Amino acid sequence: MLKNISNCILLLLLFAIIIGCRREPHQNIKIRNNSGRTIVTTYSPDYPDSIHYQLSTCEVANGIRFISSGVTWVDIWRRPMVTVLNEIPSKTLMYFVYDADSAKKYYELYRKVNGADGCDSFRVHTELVLKRFDVTIEYLNSHDWTLVYP
Repeated sequence: MLKNISNCILLLLLFAIIIGCRREPHQNIKIRNNSGRTIVTTYSPDYPDSIHYQLSTCEVANGIRFISSGVTWVDIWRRPMVTVLNEIPSKTLMYFVYDADSAKKYYELYRKVNGADGCDSFRVHTELVLKRFDVTIEYLNSHDWTLVYP
């Protein structure tokens, strides 16, 4: 009898742990590069302003967000994407795609000439943007949570 109670308690505890660790099914965005070149991505919540926006990520210097041709990158978010998008007034997150070599070149040049964060070069040189994705929950649901370039 005591063994049955212990097994029930253990089973309930295991069930509680599994339920407590459950994650939202769509927390992360996948970025697939089918372009034949290495790309780098950044994002901004400042939609629709594509001139005076602030980049949320700029990791050109260390190459973390460089995505080789034929590779699918999983952009890991700490919170469910639904929550992130709902906190943005426009409910839209802009993802920008750049050629990695050009991005790195302008990043380094801007930093050297201006003595400032090289990420500002992306706002100055808008011609570097190969593609912009305007990401909403509806867009993600209709595209299987994957941004495909090109």
